[in-house]
Amino acid sequence: MSNFPATDCPLSGRHSEETDDATRPTVPDGQDLLELVGDPYTFDILDAIADEPMEAQEIAETTDVSQPTVYRRLRRLYRAGIVDTEVSVDGSSNHPTQFGLAVTRVTLAVEDDGIGVDVESTEERTAE
Repeated sequence: MSNFPATDCPLSGRHSEETDDATRPTVPDGQDLLELVGDPYTFDILDAIADEPMEAQEIAETTDVSQPTVYRRLRRLYRAGIVDTEVSVDGSSNHPTQFGLAVTRVTLAVEDDGIGVDVESTEERTAE
């Protein structure tokens, strides 16, 4: 499974897997990214939030993946910079966290020194 730490994430403490305190990487390692997105649960989660952000419970219901598994994958995706969070303020006292894609494109290339990764974030896309 991926080596993305679970700390420094809005999901820390909820279904947590404690690992080291590394900061969120800007561009993930190619091998870790391949392992992460190659997981069928992760692929289903990414597919579910491709069009619009969703709450973790909605993702679990849409994908038929257990909530603990959804939270674990979201935490890894967040740490990898692939998913971002947004707190929804709907006028009630409940402020659910929604998860959406933080990238528009991820390109993997086999290079002499390993697998290269190029990530285009949604911020880069909107700035163009």
